[in-house]
Amino acid sequence: MKKLSFFLLLFATIACKKTGDPTPIIIDNSNAEIAAVKTEFNSYLSNLSKNPLEIPDVELKRFDELKDIKVIGLGEASHGTKEFFQMKQRLFQYFVKNLNHRVFAFEMDYGELLIIDDYIQTGKGNLKDIMQKEMHFWTWKTTEVME
Repeated sequence: MKKLSFFLLLFATIACKKTGDPTPIIIDNSNAEIAAVKTEFNSYLSNLSKNPLEIPDVELKRFDELKDIKVIGLGEASHGTKEFFQMKQRLFQYFVKNLNHRVFAFEMDYGELLIIDDYIQTGKGNLKDIMQKEMHFWTWKTTEVME
């Protein structure tokens, strides 16, 4: 559980970083336990070299340790931010291709879920129409989510 929580925080940090040298997180070092967490956290930081959709697999190999994790949560620091959704899209692609993950969950009503799942499983219908008519949470009605 500790690794999963750490991953969620790590993902949020990685997705938001600009290219260049990583900037360490500043934490008060007066407590040895906090200092150890700071050191471990900073060891995971690295900057992405490209647009999220262009990140090569080699740069995502750091996520290979998640191969046996049953549930991976991907959130965002702000709803509707293009780059967060692009990063999640790229991670989904990597997880399917390299880690054999096959189940993805979205925060939505169960009825919406059934309609979207039917489209994903069968390809029947027009995705853009389904998203506009059936998905009620505005952040899912974006080009990035559709892609």
